[in-house]
Amino acid sequence: MKKFTLLFSFFLLSFAFGVSAQDISGAAEWMHDNCNQYVAFASNEWTDLTEDQKEELYKIRMQQQVALKALKDEKSAGEITQIEFNNKKKEQGKFYNKKISSLTGRDWKEINNLTNKFWKSLEG
Repeated sequence: MKKFTLLFSFFLLSFAFGVSAQDISGAAEWMHDNCNQYVAFASNEWTDLTEDQKEELYKIRMQQQVALKALKDEKSAGEITQIEFNNKKKEQGKFYNKKISSLTGRDWKEINNLTNKFWKSLEG
């Protein structure tokens, strides 16, 4: 079952990279809302983003949400341990931060700072 889940996760990631974010299967409505909010927040913080960059940022954020959900599903199914989950989540974060960095020219510290501010803005 673990192999199937890994293959399925890989398929979802591959699929997510090849299609527009609006078409990603399994993306819940909250994921679309979260991505829209994130891009709006990023646009307010990083005022030099072009429309193309905003669209690509949305896609990257959606890919990250789908990948994280697949990882959480693996953990919930008992297919990976908490430690494995934490390690994979950290690697996913690095992977997507690198994509955002390539897109925007920001370093990982700026990206993490933006993301932390974004989550805090949703709390209050």
